[in-house]
Amino acid sequence: SGRHSGEEPPASGEQGFSVSVPLKQQKSQAAAQAQAHSHARPTPAYGGRPAGQLASPSGGRGTGHALLSKDALDFEVPRTSEVLSAFRRAVFDSAGFLDIRRLPELCRSLGLPVPSGFLGSQANVRDVDPTGEGAIDESEFINWWGRHCDRMRRQHEAAAVEAAAQRHRNAERARAQASMQDGEETVRGPLPEDDDESLASRSLDSKADGLQATIA
Repeated sequence: SGRHSGEEPPASGEQGFSVSVPLKQQKSQAAAQAQAHSHARPTPAYGGRPAGQLASPSGGRGTGHALLSKDALDFEVPRTSEVLSAFRRAVFDSAGFLDIRRLPELCRSLGLPVPSGFLGSQANVRDVDPTGEGAIDESEFINWWGRHCDRMRRQHEAAAVEAAAQRHRNAERARAQASMQDGEETVRGPLPEDDDESLASRSLDSKADGLQATIA
């Protein structure tokens, strides 16, 4: 009733499929627009921050953090231009959409692989592909990539902090053992030195039986 003259109503039976096609068309248009404007204003690929720039470590800083230099906590990610170029190469022959089954391969090529069996988790699949279509466009990939980088950075920092804390514990244990050994040597004290009287006593006890010979 609200349609313009000459516009044909949808064919019967097609209502159940009328969502996916327009959605794909919208994704194609969005991907084309993103590609057209990417050189003018590149999309940050790392959690809303410029590519290659890291957020300061979150949470409290315990012993492990105190032992780490800034370089130890640095976590490098590919630049935005590298990420976009890799994605566009991967979808060159697929109308701008990446089959999510190819996601692990793409992440490996960018140096931040997903864990083994990543796509076996429905939660991970929904995180990558919220619409459940099995393919993602450029904007969906970039949004997921930022979250992926954040997770990988947190894992990197946690591992670095734990390694530093373990080194600190090992050093403390070694110092404690060395201090204990020094204390034992102090309690025992130095060995007594031989004096003239003890030397004379041993010379008279030639048989070492505790009885001294009588000197005529």
